[in-house]
This record gives sequence, C-alpha cells and structure tokens, in this order.
Amino acid sequence: METNISIIITEDKKIFRDIVVAELATHGILCLAEADNGEELLKLLRAKKKPDVVLLDLEMPVMNGNKTMEILAANFPQVKVIILSSHHEITLMEHFIAMGAKGYVPKNISSGSIEILVDAIKKVHQGETYLYSA
Repeated sequence: METNISIIITEDKKIFRDIVVAELATHGILCLAEADNGEELLKLLRAKKKPDVVLLDLEMPVMNGNKTMEILAANFPQVKVIILSSHHEITLMEHFIAMGAKGYVPKNISSGSIEILVDAIKKVHQGETYLYSA
C-alpha cells in the first residue's frame, strides 16, 4: 500500500474534498493541503508546497480551473495536474492536456471511482498521461 505520493486537492465542495482525501489516504496517498479555488492553490504553491500531483476542479468560485491551469502552465510548469470535472467531453480533455495537464478524470464516474483516481494519480506521478475512458 505504501505509495508516498502527495497531493493538493483544489475543489470548492468541502464534502467532496473530505471524501476524496480520506479515501486516498487508505491507498497511501497523502494530502499536503486543500484549496477552495485556484487562487488558494496558487498561494500554497508560492508558499513552497510541493505536491507530487495537484487535483484541480474546473468549476469553482473566485478562480476557476481554466484560469488556474493557464497560470500553472506559465508559472509552475513542473506541477503535474489532474483535472477533475463533471464534464467528460473529449474536446475538453484535449484542451486541458494541450494546456499542460497530465490527466483528466470525471467526477461522476460510478463504480470503482476511487480506484480510477488512485490509478490516475500513480500514472501521472510516474510521468504518464491519464485520460479516463468509460
């Protein structure tokens, strides 16, 4: 079970964050910090938080995932980002991969969803790209 991978989760819904963080911990993935929006994530990264992977929601107040990804690509290109989204259109996935994201996982996947996210985190951590396909 020991993976030694650290993440920052950027998601405005606390209940979702809490569930994901607790589930990932059972797979040995440590949450370094949580952010409600892109602005908070950028503050954490500027404060020298160095996660192995960032989970980034697209629809958030203050600063959404699209704007956050633009800033990450320009200022923190070393950060490995997995997009979490309720939307699962191939053009949207391609857009974020082109922007520099390393993975894309829909939030609304049903059975085995935490295992899918764990697999995505491990692959992205190892330098691969992960695109969920049903």
